[in-house]
Amino acid sequence: MYATLPLRRLVAVLGWPAAIILAVLIIMCGVPGSPTEWGRTIGSAITLWGFLLLIVMGSSSRWSPWRVFWWLIPGLNRWIFPDLNGAWHGKTCSNWTVVKRVRDAAINSGGIKAEDLEDVPLQEDNLTINVKASLFSLRVTAELSSTGATSHSLTARVAKNETRDEFELFYIYCQETPEARLTDESTHLGAAILNINLDDWILSGQYWNKRRWRVGNNTAGLIRLRRMSRFV
Repeated sequence: MYATLPLRRLVAVLGWPAAIILAVLIIMCGVPGSPTEWGRTIGSAITLWGFLLLIVMGSSSRWSPWRVFWWLIPGLNRWIFPDLNGAWHGKTCSNWTVVKRVRDAAINSGGIKAEDLEDVPLQEDNLTINVKASLFSLRVTAELSSTGATSHSLTARVAKNETRDEFELFYIYCQETPEARLTDESTHLGAAILNINLDDWILSGQYWNKRRWRVGNNTAGLIRLRRMSRFV
């Protein structure tokens, strides 16, 4: 999650506590008398700050100190980065019905008018994703109701969209589908870009995948999720 912060803010967030720790060490142990002693004192301050940072920000658990701070001071979700930890439930709306209509028309040689595709309703499926995040890591896992498929993020990142003044979640995932049908694959890759609404705690945006892309079975669609719990 550290990648969310602009460089200047990241330096401020990480630098000021280190400077305070250094000042405390100097007050307690006295002003170093040589460059070597200065090096040892600065090294001790950095080591101590790194240890404290790992304890405070290194976990996504329920009682992780940083998560308690974010709960007590909600503004930190906007000023530093949002605490996305928790279980999110909602729906996907995919164009699989359109893909299937075109596929069936090709197989049956019945044909279909392009303009008729606009009226084909999208397919809705229930989706649950779980997010585990800390200063150093971000992981997204998901379960899709329609196929029993599960997925996990290969890479994930939260970034600030300065134009809309809101955060966005980007991730690439690998989906595994047990007992995949002929139109599916046991494993395929996909990606999603979701806007983060911090007022209502809603994730919404788009996704797409490369499922059996060679025969045109890859799909895309919309995702809308609401956080139901801050804990996984």
